[in-house]
Amino acid sequence: MSRKLLGSSMSKYSNEFKLIIVNEWLVGQNGLKKLAKKYNIPTFRSIVEWRDEYLVTGSIGSKSHKSETLWLQLFAIGVVTI
Repeated sequence: MSRKLLGSSMSKYSNEFKLIIVNEWLVGQNGLKKLAKKYNIPTFRSIVEWRDEYLVTGSIGSKSHKSETLWLQLFAIGVVTI
């Protein structure tokens, strides 16, 4: 399996590849820095972004995130405040 699993010309890494790494982090196999080194990703901050996207939306790279949409709707009507 290719390490990068290129998806589109817009993204260096495919959503499937990002999900593999996030799942590996979720089950506690490796920390963020170890995962970056293992998969030859220049900075662990990329993995932080993928992880955060997954934790907030439940997916990676989806055009329509139901969780995000719901949160925005709740924020708009004042249920969620910052």
